[in-house]
Amino acid sequence: MYHRAQIYDLLYSHKDYEAEANHVFKVLEQRGIGSTSSLLEAGCGTCSHLRHFAKKFEYVSGFDLYDEMIQFAETKFDVSENRRLFKADMIDLDVNEVLSKYTRDGKPFDAIVSLFGCVGYILGEQRLTSAFRNFYNLVREGGIVVIETYMSPDDFQPDAASMETHDGEDFKIARISKSNFKYTNPQGEDENNQVQLHFNFMVATNLEPGDVDHFMDVHEMQLHSEQYIKRVGEAVGFTDVQLLSDENYKNMYVMTKPESKKLE
Repeated sequence: MYHRAQIYDLLYSHKDYEAEANHVFKVLEQRGIGSTSSLLEAGCGTCSHLRHFAKKFEYVSGFDLYDEMIQFAETKFDVSENRRLFKADMIDLDVNEVLSKYTRDGKPFDAIVSLFGCVGYILGEQRLTSAFRNFYNLVREGGIVVIETYMSPDDFQPDAASMETHDGEDFKIARISKSNFKYTNPQGEDENNQVQLHFNFMVATNLEPGDVDHFMDVHEMQLHSEQYIKRVGEAVGFTDVQLLSDENYKNMYVMTKPESKKLE
């Protein structure tokens, strides 16, 4: 689906991205990250959150794994000296390149966010550790990282069916999905909490002739417990790794890069 950026963007157009961005801004503001700060969004998709963060912060950058997402994002996000977009993988990005090209004056970011379950696509603790280490190296001392996981193991319901639709003037979209565990005989915590989402899409448009487009997509996701996120975050060096207590954002975590200890 992420190679069909416009369909992705339309299918989730019902989400209140502005309210979610405002919520994250308040979380950061409570921890000393205000409007003059710089922010990086990892896995920014089509910039539905980032364009609202750009109204709140003096400097914002965002990256995504897929070229098409970035290209579509540029149609709704005005790139400028203080509003940057680039392609990267949060697992193996070049930290020095990001710091030299996409930060304010080459300085680490004040805050990093990764929302809408993006880190759920990172399978396994080793790969998540790599992503968290990159976040750690890209954020300043005293800076804040906010992530939103896909789902906890306790909340996952095997064989659950769901449906999303978009009934617009130009596009009609229906997506039906079923989800289940990836492994029948899992080995270890990571495999025990990896799932597959099987999506069936039907897309019709008034913009061009042709039949209804039908295609399938399978997404593999990692379920994360609170203990798992805390363990990985603290192993990298973050402190105060907390699951935020909010019914509307039940899978959102905040963590802090500690200040260096000064010798007296």
